[in-house]
Amino acid sequence: MKMHDAKLYILALMLLISFSCSFEEREVPGPSIDEDEFVDAVIHISSSSSPSTYALTQDGEEWIKEVDVLAFKVSDSGSDSGEEYYDYRTRTTDVKVGNQQQEFTVSVKRSKNNEKYRFAIIANASAAVNNANFTTRATKEQVYARIISDLSGSDRWDATEMNPDEPNKPIPMWGEASEVKEVTGNMVLPAILMLRALSRIDVVVLPAAQNDFRLTDIFVYNTNRKGRVIPDKANLQSDGNVNGASIPADNNLTKGPIQYTSSSTVEYKREIYLYEADAVKENEALQATCLVIGGYYDNNVPTSATKKSYYRVDFFVDKKNNNLSFKPILRNHCYIINIANVLNEGYETPEEAFDKREINMTVDIESWVIGESPYDGTPYNFVINRNSFENIGAGAFSGSFVLTTEDPTGWTSSASDGVTLTPKSGLKEITDQTVGFEVASTAQEPIIIDIKSGPITKRITITR
Repeated sequence: MKMHDAKLYILALMLLISFSCSFEEREVPGPSIDEDEFVDAVIHISSSSSPSTYALTQDGEEWIKEVDVLAFKVSDSGSDSGEEYYDYRTRTTDVKVGNQQQEFTVSVKRSKNNEKYRFAIIANASAAVNNANFTTRATKEQVYARIISDLSGSDRWDATEMNPDEPNKPIPMWGEASEVKEVTGNMVLPAILMLRALSRIDVVVLPAAQNDFRLTDIFVYNTNRKGRVIPDKANLQSDGNVNGASIPADNNLTKGPIQYTSSSTVEYKREIYLYEADAVKENEALQATCLVIGGYYDNNVPTSATKKSYYRVDFFVDKKNNNLSFKPILRNHCYIINIANVLNEGYETPEEAFDKREINMTVDIESWVIGESPYDGTPYNFVINRNSFENIGAGAFSGSFVLTTEDPTGWTSSASDGVTLTPKSGLKEITDQTVGFEVASTAQEPIIIDIKSGPITKRITITR
């Protein structure tokens, strides 16, 4: 049950549809369905075979334990023409793993009087769907707003794994078909883009700072204990990403802090997963979601006489250009806190650091959408783990991304003036291939890298 590290695309193949189907109000339990009313829908999901080494592995982030499919019937007449209403639910826990893909089978209704449906896929959130208490004829927006995930009494998301790559608490995901379809016979739904409901925060001490600072603890302040599995449509962009946080109506911000203890002195990865959080006003710093990073300045070996130092880190829109507005924490994003320099000791306690503002620690926060792994209508997987690099600053910049393609033609690239890639092209690679790039200080926006494999071109955008 593994998928590409990324936004996931689902291809649904609906087969063997019978001609005697009723629209009675009922919840469909799965395989034990009357064949005279319901037929099988086989759904394939591209998946990654790349291993990882952190607490919740790449494959663990993408684990699918259970799948719910919600069918919304489209009104075709009257004042509500075009409105989508909940009709039925079907689900399965039988997700099979194949070569570079997963598949599962659910049961769907055949259109009786030319009805059209939109299908929504919800993974790893059956309890949230059960608790939503929506009924037939509820609008799609009403249904979506009521499907809420929570921490189940804990103060943090459980990032541990019961078995290799099998998390104790898989991450909720959602996606829906871009088109509505009449179920008339064998048919193929358009690719469905899946979004994780959580964000991830990693902390890395860059080599230049490792002689001056040894990481020990991370404290997370002002987190949400619950989150919408499905984003508000006002926050969805045309490319399937989100540009705003979708917060449950009854949510209460919890100050915390939540403490994470690092076994490594130079990085802490795939342990901190958060629900979305709104941006606050500049004068509301004590309500902002932030980190306090603890460790030993000057890399002192801890003794009873050695004190830790604590440093607050905020999520600003663009600190390099002195835009100190806070930005939201968004689903399906990864925020990498790169500690570039530690100039001196910090505060003596986490609470003091939280109450004050940043001092003596220079950080660069990479914010990027967790990469996509689409099924593009070809038999070959083509994946890039990033689609953007934001706020790189005015000077020269070095970066890298990882791609995998199974297309026998391999891949080629093109880029804006002032951008150099190493390598510029490659052969078919089943395993991940790292591509480095340099952006000259003279490169002007828009800065773009295009990677082409077979018929598909994927774009990476870079902003200063």
